Amino acid sequence: MAKNKTFGTSAGLFKETQEVLFNDVQEVQQVQEAPKIKFGQTQGKKGHKAKRINMAFSDENHAYIKTESRKRGMYETNLVNMIIDEYREVNTKN
Repeated sequence: MAKNKTFGTSAGLFKETQEVLFNDVQEVQQVQEAPKIKFGQTQGKKGHKAKRINMAFSDENHAYIKTESRKRGMYETNLVNMIIDEYREVNTKN
């Protein structure tokens, strides 16, 4: 006969639910920044979006990027990022 049992507001069902919700609330202590992730480690991770730029290359540079990345067995994006990293390290004065 339990199938036909109904709950009214006098049964205190909603009051108990509110008490449980308020008792389970926890304070947030600290907000942590997401760790810096190197390029290529963001795939499949929520919240880790890589910055994107749509760029046009000369035919000569495009051919170089294609052939050099294949020669090194890496993605074209990783090659371009590596070239920019090396350039930045050489030309940044700290």
